Amino acid sequence: MFYSVMKNAFSHNFWVDFIKSNPSRVIVMASLSLFGLLLVQVYFVRVEVRLNKQKFEQQMDGLLLEIHHSIEEDYPFSQKLILLFKEYQKSGEINDLSLKKEVMTGIRYKIDSVLSMSSFSKLEYGFLFYYTNNDAVVMASEDLPVLKNYLRYSERAGARVREELGKGKYRFGIHFPYEHWFLLSNMWVIILISGLLMFILLFLFWGSIATLKKQKQLAQLKNDFINNLTHELKTPIFASSL
Repeated sequence: MFYSVMKNAFSHNFWVDFIKSNPSRVIVMASLSLFGLLLVQVYFVRVEVRLNKQKFEQQMDGLLLEIHHSIEEDYPFSQKLILLFKEYQKSGEINDLSLKKEVMTGIRYKIDSVLSMSSFSKLEYGFLFYYTNNDAVVMASEDLPVLKNYLRYSERAGARVREELGKGKYRFGIHFPYEHWFLLSNMWVIILISGLLMFILLFLFWGSIATLKKQKQLAQLKNDFINNLTHELKTPIFASSL
């Protein structure tokens, strides 16, 4: 009995009859299946994005240390940075704009030098130094920086700064405004293939729905024709019998 049931279930005629007799149910089942496949595809893309972000964060932590060491190993540059911090602690702002410009230019050069040796050389960024006691921005590469954007990738200003001004008072932070788009651009092949598969699924689904509707219309026309023909054939027979 079980064999006969399974044989009927996998037979071609069974599914043809099932589709013809249950078009609405087939459409619902196909819609749910398609929706499930799309969700699975989106899930795998999101997982890939998350893994790439974790890899990016790990690499960036290493690059931050390199930038930190680059500042620390440059003694004259570190002294200029300390002078600016001392001025900020004294007056709450930096008035020596020429020295500030020189330091900011030097920082950008050091960042560019470190990033140029990685895959992030073309990634846009901003940077700043902030005072940890009150989370105040001391100097930044942009006019109105939002400090929270710079906290994820931040590092100590340096051992010399710590010795001169106190432990943990000043930190250096870097921000990548287009980080998300950069991560997506690095996995464009996966996104392209996923989009293509989704398009194919949607196209096949639309074609299947259109075919089912057409078959349903043809079946209705066939039934109407047979009913009309039967009626026309029965009418003269009934009349002759009278």
